[in-house]
Amino acid sequence: MTLLSANELRLAYGHQTLLDGVTLAVAAGEKVGLVGRNGCGKTSLLKIIAGENHADTGGISARRELRIGYLPQEFELDPTVSVYDNIAAGASDIVEAIRKYEYGEGSEAELGSLLTFIDHTDGWNLDSRIQALSNALGTPPLETETGPLSGGEKRRVALCRALASQPDLLLLDEPTNHLDSESIRWLEDFLKTYGGAVIFVTHDRYFLNVIATRIIEISDGKAYSHPGNYTAFLESK
Repeated sequence: MTLLSANELRLAYGHQTLLDGVTLAVAAGEKVGLVGRNGCGKTSLLKIIAGENHADTGGISARRELRIGYLPQEFELDPTVSVYDNIAAGASDIVEAIRKYEYGEGSEAELGSLLTFIDHTDGWNLDSRIQALSNALGTPPLETETGPLSGGEKRRVALCRALASQPDLLLLDEPTNHLDSESIRWLEDFLKTYGGAVIFVTHDRYFLNVIATRIIEISDGKAYSHPGNYTAFLESK
């Protein structure tokens, strides 16, 4: 099942063309590594897929009610709230659905739809999932205020936020930055068994090799798909 497709995306900054007719599709469960030279448009493509930016021309088609989790390179957290609240913000749709259901806001059919959504997203276990993610990735304690944290600590919180809602599609831009080797190994195991699709950018070639089931190379503004992991991509090149 195709979750998302991009068709003839074009993006330029001044006289520099980054994307020149990029077309791709991502299926459920795929782990897609984006590769290409620095400045080729990988981060820009992720931003367009995430809805954070818009292409000059072309478009994105997504499955109805597709849920996307996004870890950008330049993330933003609310410095005035706790680590827990920032992570939970990544699952705000689940939090709101639980609130509406528990307060009985809606008709019987609407409440039934809310319950189906909560069950589908494992919403009743959100708190325990946040705690487990926090432990695995070594964030500061959940009650800690976010503002005074270091850049590396905030990066871990932002990664937890992207993972918390168990989205259908994860977009990860340099997810191993500021992680120690133990956390990276945990993330590898998590993503290898993750039921959703993942599109990720990383300079960690080992991480790319063990996670990717397909490589998409951005070169001269175009997207070229290569089946298999990074080693298979190098061999095909």
